[in-house]
Amino acid sequence: MLSPNIHALTQICLPEQLANNGQYLIRKVAKKNALSSLEATCYALALLDGELHDSIEESMHEGDVKNPDKIHCGHYQVLLDKFAQFNHFQLSFRK
Repeated sequence: MLSPNIHALTQICLPEQLANNGQYLIRKVAKKNALSSLEATCYALALLDGELHDSIEESMHEGDVKNPDKIHCGHYQVLLDKFAQFNHFQLSFRK
């Protein structure tokens, strides 16, 4: 965060439909447009692989961009599914 070298790098942003679709449920502070590193990486790689565009377009036409089940992340979806399981497991310990 304090490195000027990092700030000099070109930044790219994920489409808003993805950025608002975070499933990091165990985060202490909920933030808008915030994804876990795993989610951001999976979405970015799927976009670069061309595996995500159709899924985003499909969910937009259905008017259901908030439902993570409607956005499929290609062969990275397995990682996101395991991440969701991890979140639910961790939440099971909360009272």
